[in-house]
Amino acid sequence: MKICLDTNVFLSVKNREEDAQHCENILDLIDEGKVKGVISTIVVAEVCAGFYGNEESEAEEFVEHIAALYEIVPIDLEIAVESARLRRKYGLKLPDAMIIITSKKADVFITKDKELKKIKDLKILTPKEFVGYMKRRHKEGNK
Repeated sequence: MKICLDTNVFLSVKNREEDAQHCENILDLIDEGKVKGVISTIVVAEVCAGFYGNEESEAEEFVEHIAALYEIVPIDLEIAVESARLRRKYGLKLPDAMIIITSKKADVFITKDKELKKIKDLKILTPKEFVGYMKRRHKEGNK
């Protein structure tokens, strides 16, 4: 299974937010090779922006880690055009639209931004929903 992650999944773990455990579980699944992680170059830029200033070595570690384990999707002409359409249709910020269009390269888009669930063309889950889905799937596979 391929999952596309929004920036807020990484930032939740970095900032030790209240629900970081679900996000950590998802990142562990990718690290263990149980699911394939897909991210946009926009996500890379947004996460790194949170590091630069005080934590440049952490930014470098993050980039090395994701380069080794994730499929990183650059913004090409097709993604740019589709993003503009999606932005217009749903009133999204352009970076959000680009990240969402990137998620078409995956089976599921995972975000903490519940507002994005209004987009019905894609399977969009919160981190908690995805972790629950994976637990149910694992249980069913062990019967």
